[in-house]
Amino acid sequence: MKDFLRFSRPLGRGFTLIELLIVVAIIAILAAIAVPNFLQAQTRSKVSRVLSDLRTLRTAVESYAVDTNKYPRMTWGATFGDTLYGEEVFGTLGKSITTPIAYITSQPFDPFATGTSASVDAQLYTYQSPDTMDYLFSSVGSVPVPGKPGYVYIPASRKESAKMRFYFGSYVLWSIGPAGPERVTGPNFWLQYDPTNGTISEGHVFVSQKQSGPAYNPPF
Repeated sequence: MKDFLRFSRPLGRGFTLIELLIVVAIIAILAAIAVPNFLQAQTRSKVSRVLSDLRTLRTAVESYAVDTNKYPRMTWGATFGDTLYGEEVFGTLGKSITTPIAYITSQPFDPFATGTSASVDAQLYTYQSPDTMDYLFSSVGSVPVPGKPGYVYIPASRKESAKMRFYFGSYVLWSIGPAGPERVTGPNFWLQYDPTNGTISEGHVFVSQKQSGPAYNPPF
């Protein structure tokens, strides 16, 4: 009996260090595969939502134009008394799109900009109107870029306004895109987001009067 107990294998024996290391390595490999796929799935979902929101906003803008024979004015803070949710707003659709006629019940927030400390207009979809910019050039003399972080970029010359009208028409709507606001300045500002460049890559997601969906990169 003593010999049997001496040579029998203990029933409660634990894992060896090698076995534990193998399990940890397998879990790490699975996590390395799963986490990027999960993040990309989130990004693809947000892109789909952006495209849906932009189509809805475009329909609202076109309906407004049919009723009023003009496109909505771009907001420009105190210049026009534009406020939304208690803040001055720049470079967005104003209240005219929701009141007194609700062409859209409320303005959706850009999913790539929400959840940040940025100002309200930086979290909304950007709306730019060459007609509004030309009016500002004529009445104010120039269009300053607001000095607060998160404000959208506004072209500061009539030449850029004319280019916008030529390529986009009377308005352009966009999301900042998956790369975030810090990646949409400089020469690539008008870069169109293209998922074939990578799920999380640079570029805005555009729709405009002339284009109902992402299609091209305007050469300016």
